[in-house]
Amino acid sequence: MITKPTEGTPAVPSRNALRVLRRLALAGSTVGSFCTVAAITYDVHRRVRVAERIIENKRALQTSAPNYDATSAARRLARMMEVAEAGEYTGMENFKEEDQKLRQAQAMQGEAGENSLNGGDFENPTQAETFLDASHTELVGTINPKQDSGKIANLHDFIPPEYTRPTDTPNSPSLAIGLANSPALSEKPSNDTPITDEPASDSISERMRDLLDRGRPIDAAQLFLDTQPSSLGGISSTRRELAVKAFYVNCKEDNVFVARNLFERLEDVDKVSPGLWKVIMLALAKKGCIESVSTIYCRYMHKFPVSADMVDVVLRCLLESHRLTTAKWFLLRHLQYDRDCGLCGAYLSGLWRKTRSIELVNGQLMKILSMLPRLEKDPSDKLFNPVIKAYIEFGRQADAEALVETMMTTYRLPLRCRTKGLLVYGKALNCDWNGVDAGLQEMHELNLTSRRRDFTPIFDRIFLEYWVSHSGHEIRDFLYNYIDRFRIVPDKVLYKHILEAFVEKGTKDMIAEFTRTARDRGWKIPINEQEFVEILRFRRLALEGAPVGFWQMLQAARMKYGQAATSQKILGYDQHSFPLAEVNTMPMTKGALPWYERTLRELTPSKPVDQYQKLHRQMAHYIHVGKMAEALKCYHNAKNAKFHVKQLHVELAAIATLLEHGLSEARALVEAEWLNIRHLIRFFPQFFRQITEVDPSAEGELIKMAVFRFYQLCWSNKRMIVKHHITVATSRRLIAQGKPDVALDLLSAVYMSMYRRSVAFDGVCMKMFLRAFAAMDNIPGIRWCILTGLSRGSALNHDLVVEVKRIMGVLHRKFDPSTLPSREVSKKTEQLEYIDCIADMLAKKNKGDSAAWETKSNPTAKRMFRRMLKRPLDERRLYKEANIEETIEQWDEEYELEAVLGRIDINPKSIAARWNERATLGRV
Repeated sequence: MITKPTEGTPAVPSRNALRVLRRLALAGSTVGSFCTVAAITYDVHRRVRVAERIIENKRALQTSAPNYDATSAARRLARMMEVAEAGEYTGMENFKEEDQKLRQAQAMQGEAGENSLNGGDFENPTQAETFLDASHTELVGTINPKQDSGKIANLHDFIPPEYTRPTDTPNSPSLAIGLANSPALSEKPSNDTPITDEPASDSISERMRDLLDRGRPIDAAQLFLDTQPSSLGGISSTRRELAVKAFYVNCKEDNVFVARNLFERLEDVDKVSPGLWKVIMLALAKKGCIESVSTIYCRYMHKFPVSADMVDVVLRCLLESHRLTTAKWFLLRHLQYDRDCGLCGAYLSGLWRKTRSIELVNGQLMKILSMLPRLEKDPSDKLFNPVIKAYIEFGRQADAEALVETMMTTYRLPLRCRTKGLLVYGKALNCDWNGVDAGLQEMHELNLTSRRRDFTPIFDRIFLEYWVSHSGHEIRDFLYNYIDRFRIVPDKVLYKHILEAFVEKGTKDMIAEFTRTARDRGWKIPINEQEFVEILRFRRLALEGAPVGFWQMLQAARMKYGQAATSQKILGYDQHSFPLAEVNTMPMTKGALPWYERTLRELTPSKPVDQYQKLHRQMAHYIHVGKMAEALKCYHNAKNAKFHVKQLHVELAAIATLLEHGLSEARALVEAEWLNIRHLIRFFPQFFRQITEVDPSAEGELIKMAVFRFYQLCWSNKRMIVKHHITVATSRRLIAQGKPDVALDLLSAVYMSMYRRSVAFDGVCMKMFLRAFAAMDNIPGIRWCILTGLSRGSALNHDLVVEVKRIMGVLHRKFDPSTLPSREVSKKTEQLEYIDCIADMLAKKNKGDSAAWETKSNPTAKRMFRRMLKRPLDERRLYKEANIEETIEQWDEEYELEAVLGRIDINPKSIAARWNERATLGRV
């Protein structure tokens, strides 16, 4: 039995124990021997606890001693043992004081050099304005709050300067490598992780260091990922430091997904620090990866605190990723960081955008107003504006005006431009143009029109409502009236909308007059003649087969969105205020609608915030990003809440189950849910029949069946968007599971489908193609991906270039000439040199090199190539660098993909055998 240690100052160990411990410590040279000895002696006897504390404080001493190594550690430990044996050991505090005096005396000599290497404490939070203004524009679908003007920093301000390196001199030694022992920035392994330091580890570390020195952080990261699998429990301190440096350098160079892979691998083999967690979330948010930011945050939401400058970014990511309950929890716990109610306004705007539930917005507004006094904060107009906008879009103009009056009288807030502009916009929605004119005049008298940044977007929204229902001359008079009265200077958006209005409703003279006015008044509008011609071409094409008249436009909107209305009023009432109780009843049971009962009781909603969203939109979001378990969780939560599911919801759940758990679970789901929905539909759905009859052994066909059914649902259902996200997520998972052939089959099937015509295969899809080909060692496939990126601009982005660099590093490391015959070595060398050449061209084109952009696909040459008689590909000319420009000019990516996949016979021997004259005539 092991006795429990006593509280207070530990007892002095015996002489024998100290002697054994000292010999072992002096004999060892690594940190691992210290941890091992400490663990063994602690289990043997409690009185060796002093030595264990010494060993645990080794890393704390390392942060204050840049040149700390194993020799100095052994020497310091021996001195501690001698003091303890002499009976003079009084604790670590006194020993630290003596050691600190010695370090201060040594630091006086090299203080200048030390200060030049120190980058400061990276963990300290910075000001809220440093990155938020720059990052909010990158977040998809978010709204920028008005923030204080100031210096705007980028991602590099969050990365320690020791981990950045000059990119213009790749051959020079990297600053990130020269500062391996920076005390404030070095990442330390956790105390409870076993540390290994084998001879092979030294060679890997040296190779990583060399790659970082030569400016190749992608190759260094991939080398770490290949040699440090997740199953290996433990990592040496040297290799961890190099991995952290590779992480920071990749973040600086915008290789975000490589940095994310490093972060996740460090999670598996060790622990990550709050600094790494913050940087990866910031980098992903700047890249627009909303779902990844939310996932990484939720993984550590109860472990690491969020600094003040990251609160706004995380909150917006949680809202955009449909995690409304988590967003509410996050806001209420970080409300003290809110400045001028900007976070509260963003939260309420996100709730209204995702749920369109006025009762939810009302309830959350009341809750926030009750919490602000506890934090000694006052509400501002940023808190009320989202609710006012929700009232106006819901048709409750009177309630919006009453809320503005309450804001001004109860909370004594001044009337600002955006608040008053929302009320005027509400009158425009009701076609009350006299009220619009009076409201704009009142804004001008209150000097609210002088702030162009606030007033111009408001006038733009009002103008959009006006020009659709008025003639060209009325539009001209309306426009020039307010431009002259309020001295409006249109921005690019308003200028473009005015041109579109004159193109549809005006005349050529009106456009000439307006452009002449813009030149005379000095409006700096960057719209050239080519853009105007594009507007004309777009409007001309829009007339072909377009509905004529407002009634037919309304009918077309109803067909597209399933439902549409010209007004938010019914007999003068909004949806919730309608006086007839019979209208607010369910059609089958005749029971009152739940939201109608809650409205009558005027109670704050009690159900979770997530359940106010549309179930099919929630499930579709998680299926798009490849998180089938989350989609099924939303489905089961809705069923537990007594939500009546329909065929669409069951099909989405079957798709998620098929991709996550397999065919047997999907069949069980279909059999169970069919009994609940069979009264809603007349026939057994075709997708359900396919699930019950398909062959279980055909895994690839099952995956394609589920993916294409999801595409069909997105194509046919309103407010569901066709995207290639599910294809990318599924293929990534299959490649990680060691099934690149199945992933390639899925990618090629989607590529050849009609959905590629509606949404182009961009750089992310091409990256998955490239990764699948590389996993199968298919050099022609890699060549196809790179040449397609060179010939088609929509297939090129930074992520594809990074993936090409990573794969080229892997190919060069795998190439061992000593194991191959000379002829094979020559062939492989030619292929790698060719791939290197076109990879360099791809990187130059991505950087905007004019010479690289001149080399592109020629549609005329492509059509001529398709008319030609196809001949077998000559592999002797396939990898010739002299033919690259000609190959790109007539590149036919569809035909070339068929050839790479082996669906077009390009072998001369098999073609000659099949088209042999005697054999052919014999068949005739």
